[in-house]
Amino acid sequence: MWARMDHAAVLEALPHGIVVLDAHGRATEWNAAALAMLDRTPLTLAGARPPFAGPAAVQSEGGAPVPELRPAMLAALARKRRTMVVRRDERVVEMAFAPVAPHGAEESDADAVGAVACTLVDVTARAEREHALAAAGARRRASAA
Repeated sequence: MWARMDHAAVLEALPHGIVVLDAHGRATEWNAAALAMLDRTPLTLAGARPPFAGPAAVQSEGGAPVPELRPAMLAALARKRRTMVVRRDERVVEMAFAPVAPHGAEESDADAVGAVACTLVDVTARAEREHALAAAGARRRASAA
């Protein structure tokens, strides 16, 4: 009981959104920051798969739709600790995936993925700054030509 309460307290204390996905790639745990960032309620996030499309369409940085990620893809992303950046309406969100070893797994079994932790970071301000810098650089090059 105490371990479960401590676990929930840690999730809630984190400044970024966190979603824990089970072996089937479905959301089983999350914190309030994740609900706010994804514009979801506990009922609409429970069982959802990344990129958690819902009220907002999810697109890649280039504008292409991002499909629902299946368990094999999630496990591969987690093993390699990959990130992806998606757009949700006006918000740009970086999703980082990390493996959670199954209960009782040996440390030597590096490929074992029992669950996946998905960290959500709102990088909208950073993306806007990068876009502004790129536009300024393009204007400088155009005026120099």
